[in-house]
Amino acid sequence: VQATQTNNAEAVSSQKATTPDKTIASNVNTKDKFETAVKGAAQTQGITPTQVSPKEEKTVRNFYEEGWNKRDVSVLQAHPQIAQECHKELIKHTEKFPDLQINVNSLQKRNEKVWVNWTAQGSRISEDSGKKIQQTVDGLTRMKINDGEITSAKATWNDRRLQQNLNKISG
Repeated sequence: VQATQTNNAEAVSSQKATTPDKTIASNVNTKDKFETAVKGAAQTQGITPTQVSPKEEKTVRNFYEEGWNKRDVSVLQAHPQIAQECHKELIKHTEKFPDLQINVNSLQKRNEKVWVNWTAQGSRISEDSGKKIQQTVDGLTRMKINDGEITSAKATWNDRRLQQNLNKISG
């Protein structure tokens, strides 16, 4: 999984998608704004969304529900072209947020890729206050799926917003 984290406010506000593989504008604070940004990026690219197949939907939902939410590494390994990177990302994010859960909000097919709009939620204990801190972030992953196997995935989310919230809590 190739992850794109947006950190620079100026870069965020000026980003526009030129192809489905480029990062869309990520300076969004709510799911509604995120959905609007995704739709706008697709429209400027001339991409007409279509419905994902039942097999693609099952693949994506199983990937997140079993692979990420239940931490079943064998599910990640079923997608060998992305398994190693996905496993590294899973470890990295669950070290920070041990109870991390990802909810798939919507799926759309755009050209040859499945666009997955998701919300990740997790908590951790603040080192300073000892309080449990809940964090939520919205994201988009563009996946290429061939015969039930995810062969590429690129995730985008607003890392700047996440860092700001974490800094407020710990600072």
